Amino acid sequence: LGEALATADRHGDEFLAVLAHELRSPLAAIRNAVHTTHSCSARPGDDLRGDVPRILIIEQNVAAADELASLIETAGHGVTRVTYSGHAALAVAMTFAPTVVLMNLELPDISSYDLARQLSQHPRLQNLRLIALTGISEHPGRNRAREAGFERYLIEPCGAAELDEIFG
Repeated sequence: LGEALATADRHGDEFLAVLAHELRSPLAAIRNAVHTTHSCSARPGDDLRGDVPRILIIEQNVAAADELASLIETAGHGVTRVTYSGHAALAVAMTFAPTVVLMNLELPDISSYDLARQLSQHPRLQNLRLIALTGISEHPGRNRAREAGFERYLIEPCGAAELDEIFG
């Protein structure tokens, strides 16, 4: 944790941006800020060329998010970053510049539909592909998701076949 906090200190602006949005739950704010600053840094083996998809996963379920990222990277579909809240995703998106966003429709801190609009309207994120994630097969927000710019709708947990279809 000490090393992670030192990393967060070096990336103070991102830390403060995330912390300001998540003061309602101090532990969540620290966890997300440390993860955000770690996620924004290039990792050994990352291929950040323009032709390699940069995939941002926004999912509040930590285990599901990490498993999805592992599945995507193991299959060679691209480089991933994971955030567990919408506000943290905004900070990561501005530095990571994803080409694809996989986003849970039930984020606890911000409307997924509003976040999708914010991301897709940002000049740095032109041609962004938005893919909705949900655990509910007949989610009532399916039409809203389409209106917000989501091109696909996946039921969690996603399998290799669904991911191959998207990234194949």
